[in-house]
Amino acid sequence: MRRLEVEENHRIIECSKEFLSGNGVVITFQKNAWNGLKSESDISYSIEDAKKGVLVGTLKDMPNISLLGVPPTRLSGPCSRVLRQLLYEQGYN
Repeated sequence: MRRLEVEENHRIIECSKEFLSGNGVVITFQKNAWNGLKSESDISYSIEDAKKGVLVGTLKDMPNISLLGVPPTRLSGPCSRVLRQLLYEQGYN
C-alpha cells in the first residue's frame, strides 16, 4: 500500500506541474495524502488541525501551488465547512 501512495503522490505532483497555473490549489482529504504532498516546512496532519482549517501549505517542490488539507469526506459536515472556508481564504469565492 505504501508503494501505491508514493506513486500516487508522484502522479499528482507531475500532473500539477503540467496542468496547474501559478495560483493553483491541491486539496487533500486524507492524512496520507497531506503528509505525502506537503512541503517539508508544512505541519504534519492531525484530524484536529483539519477540522480547524489550519492545514494550509504548499505542494512539495512547487511553492507557488497551495496545498489545503480538509477533514475526510466521511465527516461530511466538517469537510464541506472547512473546504468552503479555505477556498474563500484563497480567493475562490
